[in-house]
Order: sequence, then C-alpha cells, then structure tokens
Amino acid sequence: MAMAMMAATGKVRNFLTDTIEGLELKRKE
Repeated sequence: MAMAMMAATGKVRNFLTDTIEGLELKRKE
C-alpha cells in the first residue's frame, strides 16, 4: 500500500514538473 502511494505521488510530481518546465519553455520563446 505504501509503495503504491509513493509511486502515485512520484507520478504526480513528475507530471507537475513536466508541466512547469513546458510553461517556462513556452514563455522563453
């Protein structure tokens, strides 16, 4: 159970990081 929670949290964190990086790249153009 704890492992599943950790994996889900990691996926959400990666998704947010990718989204923020994508927004920053668009802003630079």
